Amino acid sequence: AGMAAGVAASNRNQQYCMPYAPDILAASAFPAVTNARATNDYFHDKDGWENWMIGPTSLFYAALGILPSKDGFYSSSQTQPGGANDGPETHPDRHALVASLSSAF
Repeated sequence: AGMAAGVAASNRNQQYCMPYAPDILAASAFPAVTNARATNDYFHDKDGWENWMIGPTSLFYAALGILPSKDGFYSSSQTQPGGANDGPETHPDRHALVASLSSAF
């Protein structure tokens, strides 16, 4: 409640990151909480499957009036050394589509 009140007092919006169900349920009571990330961290997803699968979580968030989004991703199918995951991203088009259809920032 404290964070949401502070955010509202400063006329800003708040995004939750990978919240647990009780957290997102509580957050739905605060108008300053407008969106939440509906995916795991991108770099933990070694197989490239989990990070774009936001369907069930998105439905839950949307039912509460909170916009779902997905985590950022490598947009190239080329190796990108220096990051938490060097890539390559095998499905950048899939990630871009899901990011576009969710409330990705």
